[in-house]
Amino acid sequence: RRVAPLAAFVERETGHTFAHPVRVRFLSDKEFEVLVSTDKTKLSDAQKKALANDEALGRAFGWFSGSTDVFGERNTMSTTAIIALYNFGSREIIARSSSEIAGSAGEELGVMLRSTIVHELVHVIQDQRLGIRKLQANAKGNEQQAAALALLEGHAVFVEQRYLAQLSDSDRTEFDKESQASGSAVEQGTKDVPNVISTELEAPYVIGPVLVAAAAATRAGVDQLYIKPPVALDQFLDPASYFDGDLPETFTRPKTTGAAIPSGIIGAVRLYLTLASAMPTEDAWKAALGWGNDVYVGARAKEGAPLCITWNVYGDNVAASQTLHDALKVWAATR
Repeated sequence: RRVAPLAAFVERETGHTFAHPVRVRFLSDKEFEVLVSTDKTKLSDAQKKALANDEALGRAFGWFSGSTDVFGERNTMSTTAIIALYNFGSREIIARSSSEIAGSAGEELGVMLRSTIVHELVHVIQDQRLGIRKLQANAKGNEQQAAALALLEGHAVFVEQRYLAQLSDSDRTEFDKESQASGSAVEQGTKDVPNVISTELEAPYVIGPVLVAAAAATRAGVDQLYIKPPVALDQFLDPASYFDGDLPETFTRPKTTGAAIPSGIIGAVRLYLTLASAMPTEDAWKAALGWGNDVYVGARAKEGAPLCITWNVYGDNVAASQTLHDALKVWAATR
């Protein structure tokens, strides 16, 4: 009964009805944190090797250094910052139920949890009506996968923001109070997490709604984003590039010698974070907006040797390429 009005709101805002109800399950903080964290001892050898390469990649780009434990920091972000989730496997919403979040004596849901459940119910609509599983399966490469995630979370945040906008003054005051307390707890709990890890996890929620709001203002509406999905994060940073059909530039995969690891794309967001380590954030942002595409390949001369990265970066046009080239020269000089 506590979720039914929230489900009705999501149906009105998305223009889609639920195919069937989903269960909303409440867990204690301890149970929930076990659910969203990963036990390092259960990783396969292949996963451990991929994790080691991720850490080496981050050190090559200067995202973190020293004793940074990428696996542990990602676990910290998950156990600290997540309040609820939609489990695409079991097709249910799972939420924390601490008294501070769930409401007085558990009888009514707190405002912050209500808004979060609205967010998760949008994921249910995406699963039942908007073909998000197919969209994710068809996403090729990490940049398209990142764009799919930004759409997934951006749409949910957009509807959640619409829910907050219609709250009563008293509920809004309560939300602000709960949000401030939660934000302080997250900030304290993740203060040692490197920016590239926290920003990567937060980016879909921050930049996703920008393109969704732009699509909502057009005649075709938000559904067009599922019919013709965005293919790169720069289409969220600059929605005009999505509507203009501006696709990433073609690229040539670098040639390397030695034992190569899988290639990948750094993307506009991590490019910005890379440049921001060497120059004012405004200059880094301006250069990163000129991202047209990129591809890297890592290689080791032998097992256990340092990881060497070869990186091809492309600007969106001639002017953007020059700006990006100049910024990368400044960054390289600090490495």
